[in-house]
Amino acid sequence: MFTVEDTACAELGLADDGAPVPLTARLAMASTITVGTLSKLFWGGLRVGWVRSSPHIVARLAKIKTSVDLSCSVVDQMVAVRLLAGLPQARTARRAVLREQLAGAEKLLRSRAPHWEWDRPAGGPALWVRVPGVDTEALAQLARRRGVAVVPGSAFSAVDGFRDRLRLPYAHGVDLLERALPTLLDCAERSRVPAGG
Repeated sequence: MFTVEDTACAELGLADDGAPVPLTARLAMASTITVGTLSKLFWGGLRVGWVRSSPHIVARLAKIKTSVDLSCSVVDQMVAVRLLAGLPQARTARRAVLREQLAGAEKLLRSRAPHWEWDRPAGGPALWVRVPGVDTEALAQLARRRGVAVVPGSAFSAVDGFRDRLRLPYAHGVDLLERALPTLLDCAERSRVPAGG
């Protein structure tokens, strides 16, 4: 068995400020690949990531990458090296901001969309909201026409499931969510699934 672990959002855990331990740390390196990025923690425009695996696998991946492009920007790489020195402090600060934004988003949703349901996430920049009785794919299409972009749960399902789920980012700030919410609520009403349908 071969395991690939994407740790792009691992630094965004909300429980504590410690360094995340990858799942692959408990597996043999020859049968694992761990990928990560600085963009989620520092800035989305910083397109610097990494691959951790056995030297043989990393060499093969590097060869494949050079057939597509040579590398990312040297400036980006230099910025990344400097940022890595402050990773623990950046992690602590980013998680504190995310906790505050999550609390604000939950308060807003409880007051304006009390019938929507969600489990408090352990981390990451978004809530997975259940919108009972609504086809969120239709909701997302209607909202997009009105200038609000959201992703329905079905986009993350291999079997066209989660049709009543909506990915609702809160990491951009509660103000943005507050401005988008009236449109989302209206589109949800228009996307109701008929009873028994």
